[in-house]
Amino acid sequence: MVINNCSLNDDAAYSVAAGDENCATELFVKELPVKIVKKIEPVKTTVNERIELECEVSEEGAQVKWMKNGVEVPTGVRSRYRVKCEGTKHFLVIDDASREDTGTYSLMATGGTSEAHIQVDLKPLKIFQDLQDMKVMLGQPINLQCEIFPGNVAGRWYRNGQLIQPNDRINIVHKNKVHRLEVATSTLHDTGDYTFVPEGYSQSLSAKIHIIDPPRVHLESLNFPDNTITIVAGNKLRLEIPITGEPTPRVVWMKGERVILESGNRVRAETYGDQTSLTIDVTEREDTGNYKIILQNEAGEATASVKVKVVDIPDPPESPLFSNIRLLHREKEETELQMDETEL
Repeated sequence: MVINNCSLNDDAAYSVAAGDENCATELFVKELPVKIVKKIEPVKTTVNERIELECEVSEEGAQVKWMKNGVEVPTGVRSRYRVKCEGTKHFLVIDDASREDTGTYSLMATGGTSEAHIQVDLKPLKIFQDLQDMKVMLGQPINLQCEIFPGNVAGRWYRNGQLIQPNDRINIVHKNKVHRLEVATSTLHDTGDYTFVPEGYSQSLSAKIHIIDPPRVHLESLNFPDNTITIVAGNKLRLEIPITGEPTPRVVWMKGERVILESGNRVRAETYGDQTSLTIDVTEREDTGNYKIILQNEAGEATASVKVKVVDIPDPPESPLFSNIRLLHREKEETELQMDETEL
């Protein structure tokens, strides 16, 4: 008996009979080992690209397994991996590669194994529009914008190293390549160093935001009618007036065309923190006049005036001097005197 093209179905017990004689035997059929004909090629690519691994074996329709890092690759309906077979060629397909797909992939057949390393990296970051330093007037909106590639890369915003979270005042926008930080109404607290960090990259984009505020003189704190201060000559005068502005304004005191210096002796002007002051140690009548305060910073200028009026102490009335006085009459509660009419 001859069996051509023996298959696994031929695995059985066989017997032959001739008259009263017979004999039997058992045939064991083993499948030929499926050998690797073409090995998997290593792949180095970037995220969002398509990966197709190919391996060719010695038999058509052979049963094989795809593995990643020693674990069988899931190939269900919802899997990111697809497998297909074309004759003796077997394929593993990843349509949208991510960095998590990096690893060692292998195909296992009965007669051998082929493996290769897959490396998935981020695409090189390209900056089309960098962040720009800005000076923003207090209360005005802030719009920080950059444009990068790849466009589908998320990112985070930081101010002075602290993560910025969106809220009613702050909005974070990502549309294609554009990333934008929007602040509806700026405050002095918004001054700082801003950084945008694309997710997964070591590169970052930075800019400085400086909130500026025009200077102001707050004369209402004096509580004097018409901002006029009256003082008796010889007394000390010290006026302390609150000021505001960002950056801190430069302050100049003037009387007429004369600038009052900090280094003055009797009359001097001083500024510290959020206050400016005028000091006159011993006031004189000549100190009467209008004093002008000038504030300047890069956001603008402010002026204000106060009037100082120095008055003398009135002299007491002089006592009249009489020489001819005669006592005319005196009682308990009454005394009558007579004076010479020429002395009146």
